[in-house]
Amino acid sequence: MKRKELYKNFLAVCLGLVMVFLALELFFTFIIPASNSPESFYDEADKIVKFKPNTEGTMTLGPWAEQPFYWHINNAGWNNLRDYDADDNRPLIAVIGDSYIQPIGVDIDKSYPVLLQEKLKAKYRVYQFGMSGAPLSQYLHMSRYVTAKYKPDIIIFNIVHNDFIESLSCYTLPGRNYMAIDSSSKKEVFLPFHSYLGIAQLARKSNLICYLMRNLKINSTLVHQNLPVETFDLMVDMPKQTAIREKVEEVTDLLLTRMKNENPDSKLVFVMDGLRTEIELKNYENKTNSWLNRMMKDKVEALGIPFLDLTDYFQSEFNKNNTSFSSKVDPHWNNYGHHKVYEALYPFLLENGIIE
Repeated sequence: MKRKELYKNFLAVCLGLVMVFLALELFFTFIIPASNSPESFYDEADKIVKFKPNTEGTMTLGPWAEQPFYWHINNAGWNNLRDYDADDNRPLIAVIGDSYIQPIGVDIDKSYPVLLQEKLKAKYRVYQFGMSGAPLSQYLHMSRYVTAKYKPDIIIFNIVHNDFIESLSCYTLPGRNYMAIDSSSKKEVFLPFHSYLGIAQLARKSNLICYLMRNLKINSTLVHQNLPVETFDLMVDMPKQTAIREKVEEVTDLLLTRMKNENPDSKLVFVMDGLRTEIELKNYENKTNSWLNRMMKDKVEALGIPFLDLTDYFQSEFNKNNTSFSSKVDPHWNNYGHHKVYEALYPFLLENGIIE
């Protein structure tokens, strides 16, 4: 009798948990919609990580899903409203970067590559190649794919502060098959791509789990909870990066030199995120991350490549408008931030003879 009662109680508890789970699934589908991100995969033909083509959806940011943004993966596996055509003979501007170019945090039509396309109209094509978590080393690999497939006239590399340490193989995000550099041998290495299989694939389709992982960001919250604001906002542990500064500079030299040497037929441009945290906290004189901007300026210009540091323009615009370049729930550029990047970049391209 006792065993039967225990069995009934166990079934009742299981049924209750299933009902709670289903209720939460509905809640995070219709009430507070969980973030729905594009699915990535490793393309064996192109030897690169991209997104599942011809898909679309809406990602949301924040615990209340207060920042929704639309994404549309085109025929080539990249987030853009337009399909990419390798046979189009108009001059091509390729913009390569990480989640800022993917982009995360804004509707795809508000990203600065799309704004640049709208300004240039039919005279140029502007294709963006952005993948969340990609570091500087992966940009080199992406440029090889872009050059082989599309033969761009201009390549714009979008640089942010976590691109450097993550180019070292011991700090590269695991499971994405991104290219990295072994800090000892200086060889190029690739970490295996981990696709979602079995239970993990089912979990990825759960709105409750997506809400916990993407909206609440429980993983990154646990990892970054003890970091000071200036490191967390730029999604990088700056003290750790500074501690290995010599290795960072060596690998950056290697990657920049290869980027130039492997793209002799393309005009190269580097655009680097400004010191937004220091600017918005009005702590510009204590520039924790400024050595990275100075390093990139010196190394890129030494190679004869135009370099745009967004710090001065962001500082000027913040002084005038007192408006943040990112949202309260996410450090990526918001609509305003992307528009300001476009405002700084377009005249820079004209002044340096990159575009006509």
